[in-house]
Amino acid sequence: MAAEWPTYAQVVADGYTVRPDPDVERTTCDDGMIRQVRRHTAALTVTRVTVHLADDRRYADFMAWARSHAHTWFAWRDHGGTLRQVRVREGLGGIAWTAHVVAQQRHWTADLEGWRS
Repeated sequence: MAAEWPTYAQVVADGYTVRPDPDVERTTCDDGMIRQVRRHTAALTVTRVTVHLADDRRYADFMAWARSHAHTWFAWRDHGGTLRQVRVREGLGGIAWTAHVVAQQRHWTADLEGWRS
């Protein structure tokens, strides 16, 4: 069974962005000429999400989930409610922790990548 994004990891609207990932990469040849090389057979969409975790228990649960699934493809509902197959860009290392001390909330920020639909 394929992994799914945990239901307790609530994606918040603040900081939610979607952008296309370039499907070509510019490289410099030995003689200084620049050429373009295809990076993928299809273009990816990168979605930056900020996730609210309710408490330390949920933080521990999310870390356990991320260790097992962040680097693999998993099911995730995007902002429109469409179920997509995505993965965390750079796996567990691509999830950044930030603390909002004023609001006394903890948030994770991650870039999810998936194929354009």
